[in-house]
Amino acid sequence: MFAHAHAQSPQLLLLDEPTNHLDIHHQLAMLDLVNELSVTAVIALHDIHHALRFFPPYFGH
Repeated sequence: MFAHAHAQSPQLLLLDEPTNHLDIHHQLAMLDLVNELSVTAVIALHDIHHALRFFPPYFGH
């Protein structure tokens, strides 16, 4: 599903738990890929460690 969405060259990706049911290796690969895209991504993640590692909070600094 992710590849299909990305192939359409969107300006915005809305992802709800994109790493659900993936092993840790594929979870990290998926988040690496999303992080490297030149697209705005809104992602719901329940793993706070993944959220902080790949998408650190922005406090306007």
